[in-house]
Amino acid sequence: MSADKKNNRFEPEKTPTAAPRDGQKRTVGNDSENRGSYANVFNISASQKEFVMLFGENQGWDSVRQELIVQLSDRLVVGPHEAKRLSALLNKGIAEYEKRYGVIEIETSKNK
Repeated sequence: MSADKKNNRFEPEKTPTAAPRDGQKRTVGNDSENRGSYANVFNISASQKEFVMLFGENQGWDSVRQELIVQLSDRLVVGPHEAKRLSALLNKGIAEYEKRYGVIEIETSKNK
């Protein structure tokens, strides 16, 4: 993974596709219809057969009603195996990021 110096963004490095092993097919990604979105708020729920992930953006506090306004923009539904693979990839990416840039501190219920 690498940092884009111009935008100070962390981007995954492009890696060549490995040659398929005997009996396996090569995976080719098509990103022609990709769209980007930003999320700083998320929620995950799970059932026996799927994980539902909601992503959105904090729009700020409504001072009149004393509530946080969140615009939910994306919903992603994956199976348990895909969720676990996603978790492993996120953990690997975070470990690489922290090795390069330092530990990411987050607020949890334990340290409030």
